[in-house]
Amino acid sequence: MLALTLALALAATPGDVVELKDGSKVEGRVVYDGPKRVVVLNGSREREIERSKVASVKSAANDLAAVLAEVPRIGLEDTAKLLELASRCRALGLEGEAKLLAYSVLGIDPASAAAHELCGHEMRGEKWTVREDGKKFTFDKLQEVRKDFGNAWIFHTTHFELRTNLPLRRASAIALELELHYRAFFDAIGRELELYEVVEPMKAQVHAESGSYPEVSSRTGYFSAGDNTLYVLEQGGATAGVIAHEATHQMLYNTAVKTKGGRGAIPQWFNEGFAEYMAASRSGAEGRASYSLGARHERHFAVHRDAKKPYDFSRVLTFEAEDFSASSKADLKYAQAYTLVHFCLHGQGELHRRGFFEFLRGAYLGRSSMTDFKDALAIKEREFEPTWHEYVRR
Repeated sequence: MLALTLALALAATPGDVVELKDGSKVEGRVVYDGPKRVVVLNGSREREIERSKVASVKSAANDLAAVLAEVPRIGLEDTAKLLELASRCRALGLEGEAKLLAYSVLGIDPASAAAHELCGHEMRGEKWTVREDGKKFTFDKLQEVRKDFGNAWIFHTTHFELRTNLPLRRASAIALELELHYRAFFDAIGRELELYEVVEPMKAQVHAESGSYPEVSSRTGYFSAGDNTLYVLEQGGATAGVIAHEATHQMLYNTAVKTKGGRGAIPQWFNEGFAEYMAASRSGAEGRASYSLGARHERHFAVHRDAKKPYDFSRVLTFEAEDFSASSKADLKYAQAYTLVHFCLHGQGELHRRGFFEFLRGAYLGRSSMTDFKDALAIKEREFEPTWHEYVRR
């Protein structure tokens, strides 16, 4: 089996450095950089440092965030800017992103010498060649080989390992989508919940056709916690939205459950409602995603608003995974889960936002019952439910 590794995943120690005010340095991987403390991982050992003792932080996470902030503004055909950003990534030690951006250029201009050189390809005669498993392949033939999912492209970025047999231009765009979504997820809830960086790369597969897609239902995308893998079947223009939804499930699992403590208990209504919230917040071309957190999913608002008998608030809070996979009123279940998340974050002048994050902090510690929700938001059901429905009707 051919398996081209486009970049090496960042190792457990990517060269992050925290310089203290006393002149000493702490090296490892910065997994949390907040206003009150910095946490550095070295092997399996975590070291927590008071922010007041820190002079400066140099971390891959901060560098990558700065790079990703520029990606949505790059034109779809702007190979010069992509190459400039690729060189910057290499200088910062973001090797995976450096090669990904170079491959993005090759998806547009397969003859770009600068991009081939960044990827480590060699010119032989009049063709660029790629070394793989002790063999050499011409780049133009390689793209045909990648159509077989068994020989698919494999991209390693800071947080993901993507395998896909889509054409190179779209394959590299989807790899960028995943990292852009990762940053948007942290922007949405990471700071409030003081979430740590995901250290172990998460896996994703995007299949160009149904023949290789490990379909478990009629869904065109799903997240499997069993192997911590996101699976997506190519759906043209809808693929980016599916990725935004399913990658949210993956992020919630990796930040709440697949952790050192592993105590998280994310309620299913929030799992699905927040996934729809993130998907609705996404806009822009594939590979250039930007997120406007809180952008309204008008169809979900309409489905909830027009329902003759919407589900009771208490019933929504007890939705299980099976409720969303059932054919009966699935649209209404997704709609109400979404509007409840939106209301908690943005309704009534963000009246409930602080309490909602308090509830989520408890959920990350295993406390996510209906009682936990009501206590955290300090609400009475008979008063909260009508204001939620009124928010949707407006």
